[in-house]
Amino acid sequence: MPSANLQQEISQAASIMNSGRLDAAEAATRRLLKKNPRHVGIIRLLSLICRRGNKIAEAVQLIGKAQKISPGDSQVWIDAVQLCKIQGRFPEAVRFARKATSTAPKSEEAFGLLAIAMVWNGQFDDVLEMLQPRIEAKTLTLPMFQALVEAHHHLKNWEETVRIAASLPPESNSNVGRDVRRDIGMMHAAALERLKRQPEAVEVIRQMHAGGSVSFEPENAKALNRQIRSIWQAERFESLVESGSSNSEVPVFILGMPRSGTTLLERIIAAHPAAHGVGESRFLGIAVLQVLKLGRAGVSGIEVHSVATVEHDQLEKIRRAALVELASLAGRHERIVSKDLRLTRFLGIAGRCFPKAKVINLTRAPADVAISIWSHAFRADGMGWSTRLDWIATMMAEHERMVEHWRGVLPNPWLDVVYEELAGDPERGIRRVIEFLDLPWDESCLRHQESRGGAIKPTHSEFQVREAVNTRSIGRSAGYPEVAAEFQRHLDAARKGD
Repeated sequence: MPSANLQQEISQAASIMNSGRLDAAEAATRRLLKKNPRHVGIIRLLSLICRRGNKIAEAVQLIGKAQKISPGDSQVWIDAVQLCKIQGRFPEAVRFARKATSTAPKSEEAFGLLAIAMVWNGQFDDVLEMLQPRIEAKTLTLPMFQALVEAHHHLKNWEETVRIAASLPPESNSNVGRDVRRDIGMMHAAALERLKRQPEAVEVIRQMHAGGSVSFEPENAKALNRQIRSIWQAERFESLVESGSSNSEVPVFILGMPRSGTTLLERIIAAHPAAHGVGESRFLGIAVLQVLKLGRAGVSGIEVHSVATVEHDQLEKIRRAALVELASLAGRHERIVSKDLRLTRFLGIAGRCFPKAKVINLTRAPADVAISIWSHAFRADGMGWSTRLDWIATMMAEHERMVEHWRGVLPNPWLDVVYEELAGDPERGIRRVIEFLDLPWDESCLRHQESRGGAIKPTHSEFQVREAVNTRSIGRSAGYPEVAAEFQRHLDAARKGD
């Protein structure tokens, strides 16, 4: 039985983690684990800290250890399910969720997670059948309710999606509850759009973004971008000492706004036998932080400025660490694709570390992108700017400025791809991309939706990219004329700014 003092220390470490001080929480938890190497609570906490810090491989290893020590602990299996989702291992997520329900058959949390895991795995009809007794007994918890809405949504039962989503009781103001409610609101609005009821969808979206605290300062974002452009001039990429690592063409960087089709393009490339995709993994940023010992400074942009001036030896260490991290995520492939959304600001690091790595810049009609971002339930604490049209316009104008800057200073091979052209003539567009990557043509790239396997990592576009390339989303903004017009006014103003 753990002592009261130990429990207090564990609680203190968890509080430090929840305050956002991950480095301090990790250090404290590792000290506890060193003294108590088989304490499952400490192992689980360290795994969660690693998960939040994007150290996914270690998080998985820790949970595997916890599973062996305490196979009857349902929380261990619940943690494993969440890690499976991050890695795109959906069948395994279902298996672990069933294990959680078998170890705790009365756990509402485990049962709700099983329903959600089955949705991730595409078992929509099974979810509806499993939840039917709960529906009849009116004992659905919020996660079960979410799984029910998602199953109908993915089965394209639009009327039923709207009916169920509209019946969500106005309860639970907790952060977890709010995130779930926003996800349900997103599906509610999407179903209304499919039913050609866009005015109602607009109201649902506005409600989805209402309430809660959102932190975003447009002037701070613009100031940081100006600073990055001033520091990362062409001379930063001159006189680089060549090495085997610096000449690597394994990393491929896709540059684009959220919801612009970057996930689709990544999956198309990853369908090639010689390629792989790591989604939004921050492998390069992780290498920089580790080598330069910057802690978790990513949000402040410290690593962006540091890499601009480091000497060859440090650059080599970063390159090697980045390639090791890539290999741990994807194995060994000729091309490994990253679509980290921070590339808009961090592309200079990629250019200085891997000047021969290829960059693909993907663009899409601004109004379509804006509507897609605005109607999506991104996490407000990470992408608060996605909740307002004027902020979306600001970020889009800033993205355009950064792209033009990188186009002018980077030494990397560069390819511009227009989403509408790719979707309109997939074979021509995909052949062009594969040729740019210096890979032999492979027909599997035309059938990316059949190549899920381990060559993908899940993102917000997970279910859309399980379909063949299509033109359905092109011109989406036409269904929202007033919203699109408002956005365009904001974008015109933002483009005129500095």
